[in-house]
Amino acid sequence: MKPKIIMHTQISLDGRIKGFDNPEVYYQVAGGIHSDAVLFGSNTVFTAFEKYPAETEADFEKIITSPEDPRPIGVIPDSRGILRSLHCLRNLGYLKEIVILVSTATPKEYLNYLEERHYPYIVSGNDHVDYEKAFQILHEQYGCKYMRTDSGGGLTNKLLENGLIDEISLVISPCFVGNKEKQLFDPVDPVYPVDPVDPVDPVDPVDPVDPTEPTEPTEPTEPTEPTEPTEPTEPTEPKEPTEPTEPTEPTEPSKPTEPTEPSKPVDTNPIENPVNTDTGVVIVAVEDSKPIIQLADGTTKKVEAKEIGADVQKDGTVTVKGSDGKMKVLPKTGETENIALSVLGSLMVLGSAFIFKKRI
Repeated sequence: MKPKIIMHTQISLDGRIKGFDNPEVYYQVAGGIHSDAVLFGSNTVFTAFEKYPAETEADFEKIITSPEDPRPIGVIPDSRGILRSLHCLRNLGYLKEIVILVSTATPKEYLNYLEERHYPYIVSGNDHVDYEKAFQILHEQYGCKYMRTDSGGGLTNKLLENGLIDEISLVISPCFVGNKEKQLFDPVDPVYPVDPVDPVDPVDPVDPVDPTEPTEPTEPTEPTEPTEPTEPTEPTEPKEPTEPTEPTEPTEPSKPTEPTEPSKPVDTNPIENPVNTDTGVVIVAVEDSKPIIQLADGTTKKVEAKEIGADVQKDGTVTVKGSDGKMKVLPKTGETENIALSVLGSLMVLGSAFIFKKRI
């Protein structure tokens, strides 16, 4: 909810807002309008205090007011951040507080200027101030119910265009100013009358066509007598069936050729010659059909055949593809091979440690 906004202004007989010297009536009428806040245009304030005195230390102090203070609040939209004379307006003593309306595009330096001097501000809108939203915040945070405008034609026209003016208080000065000053309302282009259109001559009506006489109906023709049906022909006697021919004896099927035995993969003894698989795993032995592989640190580990891409055959042997692309058959080793494997693994670990120590 926004406050009720009363537009108070003065114009000449020819609609100008400046150029007459009788402001007494204007301010006398303004004093009789009850308002919690007064809306000033930033250009109006800038022009009024174009030459302002320098600030003092007192201008940086926060003004403490009482809720019972009858003075109105001064509201000034200044999204461009052009006002540096706010202390002059505040020092006049007519306003209880000054609230500045800014947008998200207002320079940060100007916001710092307001904060250092304890001027509260309301941010609404992006490039320009969103007046409707700002007025709602004024009503909610400052309890503003009635606001009188005291601004020039620019701000007044924006409020009128956005439908934010609820009431107009107009003081008419009995004089003509001429075209040297601005008008309160933007001029409207004249509407020129449209040339009348020549009437169109009516079209002569067409004579109706005489209806044609109906033709006499023709007499129906007599129906023809139906023809007698022809007698059906006697059916022919069926022929006697012929005796079936004896079936020929089937020829004996040819014997299938015996399949050639597939070539067996090359057997490799994993103890004497470790197997490098196509996946980079080194198999050093097999125990109970489980490959024993050499790890990077030289130690060994028993794994399942499927973990390294190998297969266990029915006879317990293990097949795996070597790094040369050929299939390798690893025999199922026993306890003796396990002892040799342990010795081989220990030697590999010691060899790795010796090489590492030699490098150091």
